[in-house]
Amino acid sequence: MLQNLGKMVILTGSQIPLGELRNDGRYNLITTMMIAGNYNIPEVCILFNDRLLRGNRSTKVDIWGLNAFHSFNYPPLATVGVDIEIVAEPLPMPEGPFHCISEMDPNIVAIRIFPGLSSATLKELVRGTSVKGIVLEAYGAGNIPERKKEYVNVLSECVSKGIVIVVCSQAPKGTINMDIYATGQALKHLGVISGYDMTIETALVKLMHLFGRNLSAEEVKIEMEKNLVGEVTLHKTSQKKALKPPPEDSNLLQSYHSTYKYFRPPQPETMHKDVVNVMEYDLIAKLGD
Repeated sequence: MLQNLGKMVILTGSQIPLGELRNDGRYNLITTMMIAGNYNIPEVCILFNDRLLRGNRSTKVDIWGLNAFHSFNYPPLATVGVDIEIVAEPLPMPEGPFHCISEMDPNIVAIRIFPGLSSATLKELVRGTSVKGIVLEAYGAGNIPERKKEYVNVLSECVSKGIVIVVCSQAPKGTINMDIYATGQALKHLGVISGYDMTIETALVKLMHLFGRNLSAEEVKIEMEKNLVGEVTLHKTSQKKALKPPPEDSNLLQSYHSTYKYFRPPQPETMHKDVVNVMEYDLIAKLGD
């Protein structure tokens, strides 16, 4: 909304009401004023309990603790102790004049994948003709249940209608990689785009903002995969390498028993490469054999 922001905007508050004798509001307010008066970080920030966080990277994680907000995928912009230390690189100063874009398109929904979600329910959630964008809260690195083939059919129908679908993770830390699992690859093939490490809130607001600028669905897709104001870390994904069975002359048995000799008696003569289990495959990978 705040385009070409050249000044610092800090949001703060308190977990304990300011009217209470013991509260964190007074400290947060004083610290906020000191930072705002002595530093020029041209972005919207959150100051809570000794940490200055980038606003579009932050999520509220605690109801009762004083560290109410956390930035899982980007370090604090500054930490406050005896001194105020700038930790992360802030956004560069803008070149153009400041202006505000207040138009936001509300026709955006967030859909969380959960055990037991039926394809019929999913279809009802996106049935409205006014829906323009969906933030799909997937598992892990961006996958959905493999047995739910109907999910892909429903999402394919949405894409064909021009609805922009962005996949974000339900896990707060980490990034989407749609190349890892078959279902993620299927979504990518449909035209579903990655939200990388954006928070759910950021992905929603970004869609609202872009559609509020009257951009087309294709233009929104392009902008969603750009880092506009430090809200996302873009990266190149790679295919997950499949682990191959060990060769005939592998020294797996010797390495295996050398590592696990304290846990089970060595009986190499009774073992065969075809019965190596998943944990043993993991050992092979670590040994590079």
